[in-house]
Amino acid sequence: MLSENLVITITNQVNNFFKEKGFLNVSTSIRQQKDSAEANSNIVFIEVNKGSKVKIKKINIDGNSALTDGKLKRSLKNTKEKYGGKYLHLQNSGRRVCYR
Repeated sequence: MLSENLVITITNQVNNFFKEKGFLNVSTSIRQQKDSAEANSNIVFIEVNKGSKVKIKKINIDGNSALTDGKLKRSLKNTKEKYGGKYLHLQNSGRRVCYR
């Protein structure tokens, strides 16, 4: 039998893996079954429903007076906004940005 702590750790690791890939609505369930072929062993089933990938259609920036919106968007890394049929690569900077 897996301990409850190990089940939670596995669930969190699987969820974080898929969240990094853009699947923010992921859900994971773990089920255990006794293995009849070997003594003192279990079969573990990990079921993952990754849902649909989350995409950013537009980024709106409010309250920005120090920099132009273009400079602020360029400072966001690993964020993509669909822009005229192409993707604009942006970098995360910790500034207040509204995603829609």
